[in-house]
Amino acid sequence: MPYVDADGVRLHYETSGEGPQVAVFVHGWPGCWLWWEETVRRLPRNVFSYSLDMRGAGQSERPAGGYRIEQYAADVVAFADALGLERFVYVGHSTGGAIGYQLALGQPERLDALVLVDPAAADGEQADAAATRRFLERARDPVGLRHFVESRVFAGPVAPELLDMVVEWALKASDGYFVDTVYALQRLRLGDRLGEIDVPTLILAGADGGVVAREAIVKAAGTIPDCTLDLLEGAGHAPMLEAPDAFVRVLVGFLDSLRRVDEATDLPPAGT
Repeated sequence: MPYVDADGVRLHYETSGEGPQVAVFVHGWPGCWLWWEETVRRLPRNVFSYSLDMRGAGQSERPAGGYRIEQYAADVVAFADALGLERFVYVGHSTGGAIGYQLALGQPERLDALVLVDPAAADGEQADAAATRRFLERARDPVGLRHFVESRVFAGPVAPELLDMVVEWALKASDGYFVDTVYALQRLRLGDRLGEIDVPTLILAGADGGVVAREAIVKAAGTIPDCTLDLLEGAGHAPMLEAPDAFVRVLVGFLDSLRRVDEATDLPPAGT
């Protein structure tokens, strides 16, 4: 069970593959690295993947603070620095997508490409404070969280063991991660800057919606200059869990296109 010290916070991660292409996978709220297990199991061996638990989530350390999008992005960079990853493909789901926006805008030189999986709305969401408190109270309760996951995250019925995994690990998250991340997403205001993103980008989302409005997804894809949008039928907010074969097929196609560009321009392979 590997860990790395990322700027003073002990972060857990898992690896798969042999390289030379390097990809860092970051989960959304309130997930953990296990949300990527079906994805990395299907990836070709030439992709070296790192599935990361963010601070306060999964098996990573639970510090008292730092549960902000800017700090999460800094944690990813510190994680990469600690492992000597100069450049990598970043794959982020939901909140991980918001972290991806921040990374691409703040340190684009570290990214070979950006993959955003049903990313959080770049301009956050206007929400009533009392309604947010009620939502968080319900979501911290096992029954309320299970209802949220069944009704909003997944487009259709899923295996009970998958639902159990999602709920179990969500409830293990620290209070700081669970609560402060929601407020950080509401405060996010990056929509006016998405046009500055200067790395190849793929947005992959479920066609059936769920947590993030499709309008926000389409708007982000139309604003990022070099962006491809792919909506997977039969999936909602977590296409990598609901439609893993289709999800990986699109992801691998995108990764292959990056290698073809590298070869055509006589550059070293992505991730080196």
